[in-house]
Amino acid sequence: MIYVLNLYDLIPGKEDQYRDYMRQAGPLLAKFGARPVVTAHAPLAMLEGDNERAHMIIVEFPDKSAFDEFYAAADAAKLHPLREGATRNYIWTVYDGWDLGAWLGDA
Repeated sequence: MIYVLNLYDLIPGKEDQYRDYMRQAGPLLAKFGARPVVTAHAPLAMLEGDNERAHMIIVEFPDKSAFDEFYAAADAAKLHPLREGATRNYIWTVYDGWDLGAWLGDA
């Protein structure tokens, strides 16, 4: 599994545009075996780091190939401009799964 972290702020007045993006992206994610595993908003505390983002989503994909296929399909469907036009301060990072227990030697 891989995990895709999205941190961002919505542009005031563009919430409906982002809602449209999410409604269209959801079925596309499922097509490639992906699913959101965590969604959150309105951070309760900023403990460390540079800038707080108001929204966060973590999406699980079966592998990097599935993510690449999703990204290309979203590009072909012209979904990226919906996201880009409705958000700012966007961080989109793809992570390889990490078995922390094995790494700690607890396996």
